[in-house]
Amino acid sequence: MYATGSYVGYEQKFIFEYENESYFGEVVIASIVEFVNGITAKTVVQNLQQEWINLKNRFYSGNLKNNRNASQAGWNADWNSKYVGSK
Repeated sequence: MYATGSYVGYEQKFIFEYENESYFGEVVIASIVEFVNGITAKTVVQNLQQEWINLKNRFYSGNLKNNRNASQAGWNADWNSKYVGSK
């Protein structure tokens, strides 16, 4: 809970792909830093949605496409983009 009484979370279980967990961690940590620095929950969610989509695209057709389990990692990043939200 943040001082404004809002929070950022997921409507469904947050998922990641083990072989590529560090990339998922980078997205999460960046969002935490934004929230702690006073960015509104609504904006953090919007940024998170975009970062999950960016990560998905990196796994499907970008610089991470040759990573082990890239297809599954991309699917998981896409899942997270759909279920992140705030209250």
